[in-house]
Amino acid sequence: MDVQPFSVSHEAPRRVQWLVVGLILAVAVGPIALTARLSAALSGLVVAGVAVVVLSAFRRLNVKVTDTDLVVSFAHGWPRRRVALDDVRSVSVQRMRGLYGWGIRFVPRGMMWRAWGYETVRLELANGRFLHVGVDDGAA
Repeated sequence: MDVQPFSVSHEAPRRVQWLVVGLILAVAVGPIALTARLSAALSGLVVAGVAVVVLSAFRRLNVKVTDTDLVVSFAHGWPRRRVALDDVRSVSVQRMRGLYGWGIRFVPRGMMWRAWGYETVRLELANGRFLHVGVDDGAA
């Protein structure tokens, strides 16, 4: 398979990222404002902080293709999946429903790695399983 090396990132829009952070803080700070208890304030802020860190890791999907393999990773370089190009049987573009969500998901006969949107590049692997990788424009 003759492949030109490239690297691309697929990211959720900034307005969506800020909306998620705002919702997390509202859920954490809302009960504090209603009850005005310090212990609730501290525990709520800790939970909100952990949620923001975890969600920030999945805001961007990085895809890198080299001469020998394809590497898919999220914003901070972890989690990471490496697939040898020799193990790829076929490549196609597929639209995945929102039902499957975003992040790393099990889908029929394989896995999906998606940060945003509905379009994926579907790789059929040598073991008969599929790897769906979220992209902005699968035709490109």
